[in-house]
Amino acid sequence: MRVYIPDLEKKKILTSDGFELGKIIGFELSPNKWVVEYFSLQLNEKAVDELRLEKPVMGTVIVKLPMNMIGIIHDIIMLKKSLSELREYLRES
Repeated sequence: MRVYIPDLEKKKILTSDGFELGKIIGFELSPNKWVVEYFSLQLNEKAVDELRLEKPVMGTVIVKLPMNMIGIIHDIIMLKKSLSELREYLRES
């Protein structure tokens, strides 16, 4: 199945337990391998609260996640991790 990057930027991003996180705003390409390794996720306000991240005074919170964290791409994008697993991942990274 082919996936086009502009199409990914239009989809909702959910955790494996159905929590809506926000939207993809960019990708990081490995110049040596020509492979997309990471995506940048702009979190919505509720996700910032639930993930217990620090809110900036101005702007939004953006996290970088590895592409292998994506589980399902269809009408939505579902991550392989639940909200609590993602919280733990972000705390450790």
